Amino acid sequence: MNHELDHFDASPVGDGVLVRMSDNVARTLAHHLGLLSRFLEDDVYPEPRRSLLRRRPPRDVLAALYPDACPSRAESEDFRARHAAELRDAAPVRRALERCATPTPFVLTRAEVDDWLIALPLARRLPRRPGPERVMVEAWFAHAHEYLVLALRPDLVDLRR
Repeated sequence: MNHELDHFDASPVGDGVLVRMSDNVARTLAHHLGLLSRFLEDDVYPEPRRSLLRRRPPRDVLAALYPDACPSRAESEDFRARHAAELRDAAPVRRALERCATPTPFVLTRAEVDDWLIALPLARRLPRRPGPERVMVEAWFAHAHEYLVLALRPDLVDLRR
């Protein structure tokens, strides 16, 4: 039995970021990034729509991921229409997904970190049932995102406080 504690850690190294994560975290990230990739590319919702929430989620993938991109509904719709190709680009998600299959530790280049910084917040926005599991999944994505940002910009943390 494997008693490894779940963890995700990122630290600066050379011109990249050293990533260490437990096998379970890698599998979990890969699972949700795979759902996100299918969501972006094929409009495949991760779960049956009617069971997600009391109200039906938006039919439009971009409206689900970017519901309030601008202050007004009309501006948000215009923003999503203007930037649809870029917003639906699943390539960064696929590249982050491929890296989840790489045994850790591994080093991400700055370009690869950018892919992860795009993919992780989007994965948090996937429609899913409310409940404790949703909270944990969203917390892990936020944790990984924060650690990657701080690995790129350690100066954002003032340890003198």
